[in-house]
Amino acid sequence: MPLTILSNNKKFSYKWLQFPKTCHEELDQQHQILLDRMNAIKEKQSQETKLATLQLMLAKLQTLFMQHFEYEEQQMLARGYSLFSDHFEEHQKFLTGSWLTLTLDAQGHIHFNLDALIQWNLYHINHFDRPMAEYLLAHT
Repeated sequence: MPLTILSNNKKFSYKWLQFPKTCHEELDQQHQILLDRMNAIKEKQSQETKLATLQLMLAKLQTLFMQHFEYEEQQMLARGYSLFSDHFEEHQKFLTGSWLTLTLDAQGHIHFNLDALIQWNLYHINHFDRPMAEYLLAHT
């Protein structure tokens, strides 16, 4: 199913198959849910939705990220993943960064940098989640 991302008032269509899969079914499902939520926020942003609504949507997205990271961390710890501390540190950097921040410009328009968030996710999935998923699958 294509995922439509609205970016800088243009539509880009991403297919989930183009995003890196980990071959770990639960992780891939969670990644898809996160991408769907990011898409929903961007669509609301383009419809000039109230700031409070977007802030609530971002808060829910942050909760989903925290739950996703907690799931990964539990899986890594349960199976003795040797790169746990590096992976955990990446999660902490994300949660304390400004990835889930809305900004207002001088005209009062709301901006959410979805492109940067997607790029972070692509990097994280490729460099952290895929090796972790391979390890988890091999140690199940």
